[in-house]
Amino acid sequence: MRLFVCILFFTLYQVIWFTNTALSDQKVTPAKREYRCFQYNTQTEAFTTCGSLSAVSIGSVDYISLQQLCYSFKCKLLYQWPLHRAIVKNNTEQFGAIVSSLTNVALIDGKVFDYDYPVVSEPKKGFLVPIALATELVFNLKLGRIDTKELEPEKKSEPEEKKLETLVLDPGHGGNDFGTSYGSITEKDLSLIYALKLKDELNKQIPDLKVYLTREEDRFVSLSDRARFANEKRANLFLSLHVNHAPNKLSEGIETYILNSEATDDKARKLALLENETWLKTAQIAKNANHNPESIQKLLIDLEQTKYIQNSALIASSVQQEVSSLAGTYGVKNRGVKQALFYVLSQVAMPSALIEIGFLSSTGDRGRMMNIHFRDDFINRLVFGIKRYKNLK
Repeated sequence: MRLFVCILFFTLYQVIWFTNTALSDQKVTPAKREYRCFQYNTQTEAFTTCGSLSAVSIGSVDYISLQQLCYSFKCKLLYQWPLHRAIVKNNTEQFGAIVSSLTNVALIDGKVFDYDYPVVSEPKKGFLVPIALATELVFNLKLGRIDTKELEPEKKSEPEEKKLETLVLDPGHGGNDFGTSYGSITEKDLSLIYALKLKDELNKQIPDLKVYLTREEDRFVSLSDRARFANEKRANLFLSLHVNHAPNKLSEGIETYILNSEATDDKARKLALLENETWLKTAQIAKNANHNPESIQKLLIDLEQTKYIQNSALIASSVQQEVSSLAGTYGVKNRGVKQALFYVLSQVAMPSALIEIGFLSSTGDRGRMMNIHFRDDFINRLVFGIKRYKNLK
């Protein structure tokens, strides 16, 4: 007798091992059908929706978590792990079922049901039951019903490609917001000088391009108003010009940023917080966020921005490549394209980039930025970069 029991348990163990191994080798994908649950109300004798059931396909069969099934239909679930089975009861406990991962047979309300596919025992989700068994459980335990709907193949919605017709240039800071500074040299002045010159060159070299500035004089414009201005102009591109600063005076070079909630590195994250400082000081939302970068991240990122990422990266790489060609003539350092969470970029409904012309804290960069010849060459390279981007559109 003992030998028989040992052989029986060994056989069952082999069955479990073989079934789980075979299923683990099969690809698990989201189900191509939608399963909606409708709970039966015994008092009104009516069905009320209880949402959708998340299903997965293992091989060609759709499976549903038994735990999720019981949660949606408000039935009771008890796992008896040593026996490799689960007991399901409706909320009145008038009807019950026993489901096992050892066999393709279930006992539902005293009746035996045979089904084609095995129950899968999953460590985190408990039992995954084939949809055929889930449907039988729901119907025979008087829980309600499960409706099936074929899902249409997902169509990738590509953002409408528009030609570059309108560009908004954004000179950083202004008015009582000086930005970074070195002596009498301020970021607000340098960014405006470069933006005005860039607008003039664009008007000459790309006459069919409409170019607007968020400010054309030394005045304060909030980050929200800058973004609103660009959106109202229905611009196809937004470029913000800034000047950099670092505690390390050896830091120098040109870098271009695009919007991303995950900063390229710690320096990029700190720079974004610095550029967002004006907004943080004036916005009530900052008090709620407690200057917590994670809180700010959740508040700022607009999912609509994701459709502009590709073109933002395209314009950023185009202008960065052009301006970095000045390295041979002026010895400027190419710091590349980076990512960070800039508030003004998060609010514009168009491709965008933020260009840091150089470091005011660096003797070399400071001298270059104040040099008229460097400024003119830098502007020309920016124009070439914008031209190249425009032609790709």
